[in-house]
Amino acid sequence: MPRPSSTAARSTNLLNTQVTSRHFHAMDHWDAKFPLIAQFVRAVVFISVITDHIKQTVVKAAVKAGKRLVAECFAAYTSDPSIINIFISAYARKADSSQREQLADYMTGGVFSINTEKNAIECRDVLRNILRVNPSATIVVHFDEFDHGCGSNQLVNTSGLWDLLMNSPNVRIIEYSASPEEGLLGEDVNRRCCTMPAHPDYRGAQYYLRAGLVTEAEAPLGFDEDDNISDLSDQVKTIITAAKTQMVVGDIRTTRPLVIIRITDGFKPFQAAYSAGRIPFLDYDADDLDAVPVDVRFVASTSAGTHQIQWDSYDFWKREMTVARRAKSIVVVFIDQVCTRSTDWFCHPFLYAYHDYHDKSAINTIIQASLRASYYIGKKNDRGESVYGMEDHPIQLFADIDIVRYVAGEISLDEVNRRVSSRAGVQRADPTEWGRPIRVQLRPEQVVLPCFTTQLRSGDSGVQQRAMIKQILLAADGLDNMQREILAGRNLATKRTYRANNLTGGIHHVHDRWSSGRSSKPGGGIPSDWMFDQRHSLFWIDIAQENTNGIPAGTVYITYGLVSDDDGETYTHHLRNGPGGRSLSIFGLPR
Repeated sequence: MPRPSSTAARSTNLLNTQVTSRHFHAMDHWDAKFPLIAQFVRAVVFISVITDHIKQTVVKAAVKAGKRLVAECFAAYTSDPSIINIFISAYARKADSSQREQLADYMTGGVFSINTEKNAIECRDVLRNILRVNPSATIVVHFDEFDHGCGSNQLVNTSGLWDLLMNSPNVRIIEYSASPEEGLLGEDVNRRCCTMPAHPDYRGAQYYLRAGLVTEAEAPLGFDEDDNISDLSDQVKTIITAAKTQMVVGDIRTTRPLVIIRITDGFKPFQAAYSAGRIPFLDYDADDLDAVPVDVRFVASTSAGTHQIQWDSYDFWKREMTVARRAKSIVVVFIDQVCTRSTDWFCHPFLYAYHDYHDKSAINTIIQASLRASYYIGKKNDRGESVYGMEDHPIQLFADIDIVRYVAGEISLDEVNRRVSSRAGVQRADPTEWGRPIRVQLRPEQVVLPCFTTQLRSGDSGVQQRAMIKQILLAADGLDNMQREILAGRNLATKRTYRANNLTGGIHHVHDRWSSGRSSKPGGGIPSDWMFDQRHSLFWIDIAQENTNGIPAGTVYITYGLVSDDDGETYTHHLRNGPGGRSLSIFGLPR
């Protein structure tokens, strides 16, 4: 197959006809600059996609390990009229515009962000035209973050795009993700998973574990007896105090003024409490560190935030952190679900600690969020200047240790699930304390019915609750025979919001988030046909324990999938209504 011999080669984008490829590089560049990626593309990805005719090739690579570079290198290696490359993502962030421009010089079929129904339909129509005009060509479709934005984003299905891809014999799909576990739950045939080896300069899960930098994250907020946010947790206070200490005793040239705390639930109430002066720890300390000021910033995926952060700009971070170093102050950034995926961080040389606690999140969400701490030594800015240096950055990572160990290859996914279930199943002696919800993961093909609810009887032991889970699983196995028509049009949904409570262990609230209606965006309802796609959806069973008037009770949820809004915020839906409005009894305990 002929290859361009010069990095000045031109790339034809079928949407914009002939364009000059400012960013296109031929394989000589990839062999010289990215030999591991070039070898991976030649020996693994190309063989799977082109030689072995695998319909769906999953490329699993660590967070920020260079998945986009794999797509570009593959396009360079297959730069031939008989192969047309297309790149599809669910994201359309302004921060990623430069990446899309670079990709466009490689993807001869176009680069698409299918974050809206209109964009998804446009992508489908362009692909349909490409297939019509090039009946003998091989079309390689690159899906970015397929487990979240493309694999589980129902726009792929409602637009007819996925059916077109799967039913076109000359289409091959490459699916990229650092956390493909949930997208791989389906029983798709002719699918192969390929793991990209990490570069020696990559500092990810293995590095953090071996360096002893990982601590189990605890809930970041404290609550008073009336369940109002009253303060930061002791763990977060300890982190901030330690960050202050190193600013006092450390070398001003090497101190790390930055602390990032993710608030996955209660972000707005916490921000309001801080603004009202009800979070005293952030304003003063009863110790010798009073002289170290704290610059508090709130950064959200919506207008709720009070500050803007240029995450992918080293110049921004250097400027901000230089000011902090000279003032011997620390900057504490509280974030919500912002920059959970895709967003590139350039703050690692200045980051003292990153706290990422998730009480109730999917494993792939936790992986993507927690491993924002990953980086390359020798990392370069957009001008090609090495700004990270060749030394390690000893960032204190507070996260789910089992998830980090899984990413590092120390334990299996089954072990992660067992450990999480084991932690969740511990019952406290005090009946007024609530345990963490018990989670059991289901394969999509096991579930057709949206949800069951039941009451946990007072005094039920952990053994009894685990027996209930087994009954749920047995019931779920029989759901395959239920017809989808029974549930047609029933599209009520809710968004979970959970607040961690230092006193009682975990208060779980479910608030109405969407009403019925048909819309592809949050706030306008959930299209009924979204509920029933089983090709790329994930379901869990959650037993959320409650305490009403001193009587332990609970609700069993079957939780469906993930949907992302335009800003990348993740919503998890409880689909609560039963078939035809009938109540359903699983344990002989009616709702």
